[in-house]
Amino acid sequence: MSLRPDLSLVGVVRDMTHYGLRATVKPTMYLPFAQRDVGRAPVILVRANGPEGALITALRREAENLGPQVAVTEPLTLQRQIDDDIFQDRLLAAISGFFGALALLLAGIGLYGVVAYGTVRRSAEIGIRIALGARRGAVLWMVLRDALLLVAAGLALGVPVSLAAARAVASLLFEVKAGDPFALAGTAGVLAAIGIAASFVPALRAASVEPLRVLRRD
Repeated sequence: MSLRPDLSLVGVVRDMTHYGLRATVKPTMYLPFAQRDVGRAPVILVRANGPEGALITALRREAENLGPQVAVTEPLTLQRQIDDDIFQDRLLAAISGFFGALALLLAGIGLYGVVAYGTVRRSAEIGIRIALGARRGAVLWMVLRDALLLVAAGLALGVPVSLAAARAVASLLFEVKAGDPFALAGTAGVLAAIGIAASFVPALRAASVEPLRVLRRD
């Protein structure tokens, strides 16, 4: 980018995005107000503290005092411009978060059903174990261990799939890496916690089985 002969370079600033957070940074020159292009309307930035409504009202009043030859568009705060620019991204994130939470809920319900069904089928075995002297804590751990194995198997299959899916949607991410280890570790921890919570009730029910009642029923 070449300078006009009547301009002088007085400083360099870091890269900034003027046309959206995802837009490519382009060469840009900042010109004094008196040297701006005549055909373009000036953009004036105001730094102030106070409520947004009061500031906009004050700006409109000052613009009206300049006379009818000055036309002022709708004043916007920097935060408002950022919010408008990332509105679609936030909407997509909210929808994805909703379906993600729904998937976690369904996974927890499904795991609870599987563990509860397996516990009922093994009720006779569990009753015999308790009758032979097995501690209820050991029975509780036995059921939880089986549930944790299911969760571990699901994570072993899900983590590679999630990495592949994250690379496919990497262009939609902002300042987040597709294979962020903290995000993967946090997701795995949440899934493991949900698995333990979903299987704890069936495991506790299995540990409280009365051996005589189960054996008489079978």
